[in-house]
Amino acid sequence: MGDAYPSVNFDAFGPGVLAAFCGARLDNSSGRVWFWPAEDKPISGIHAVYDPENKWVKRIRDIYRAGVSRWEGRVIMGMPDLGGILDAAASLVGTENLLYALIDEPEEVDRLVGELETAWHAAYRDFAAVLAPQGGFTDWNGLLSKSPAYVLQCDFCYMIGQEAFRRFVLGTLRRDTEKLTHTIYHLDGIGELIHLDDILSLPRLNAVQWVYGAGKPGARHWLDVYRKIMDAGKQIMIIDGVAEFFDVWRQLGGTPYARWGMPAAERDRALALLREIGIREDIGG
Repeated sequence: MGDAYPSVNFDAFGPGVLAAFCGARLDNSSGRVWFWPAEDKPISGIHAVYDPENKWVKRIRDIYRAGVSRWEGRVIMGMPDLGGILDAAASLVGTENLLYALIDEPEEVDRLVGELETAWHAAYRDFAAVLAPQGGFTDWNGLLSKSPAYVLQCDFCYMIGQEAFRRFVLGTLRRDTEKLTHTIYHLDGIGELIHLDDILSLPRLNAVQWVYGAGKPGARHWLDVYRKIMDAGKQIMIIDGVAEFFDVWRQLGGTPYARWGMPAAERDRALALLREIGIREDIGG
């Protein structure tokens, strides 16, 4: 509705595609995208470098250039889903191998994390330069920003404790928030809740998107999580439907939120709820 704009989502290249840019094997033969180690090597033999001539990088860049030429800024193309740093490391090393390495070879994990962080920002700058004529940036979550922005994440941290998170993840997130003008953390699943206090300690993080997971109750059942995020001075991004959104809005005091894209079928219901809470209706067609 009011925030709608023409866009193209580039998540079709897979979640965590940074790994493929650094040499992991991309397998899309099933209709979905999976990433696997290119070779069976110990972590000490794996080095991550962003390759601007990688076939997937070149494919995305070519599509971007064609879109910029064709649409002349009338359509915004999103960044690919680069993924989190440890997520990419797991694709290069293997998930189980990386879990063992956190304990047995932490210095090697530190090295690989540093290489992947450098590669992540190199990829972002490369694509941002091609997309600059659009006049805006977006990614898989659909929010629009005039300046470089992104949804940060570390799905791998579902499996690790606070000590490991603080050593291998928190620093990369802090530096991300310092380099990008707008950032949201993608808090994916109840296993990540143990890291929420650390995530909220990041002074330049703007918002948190809480994803409670399949089979879990909807947004109105997680008011304690949303309240903690708000009390830390961050915005929240709600992923449920219109009714859940406004229920949370009422119970938490009407604080502004970022929100997931709204299906056109929910337009009338959303407008009725907006009128109910006193917001003007002239938000566009």
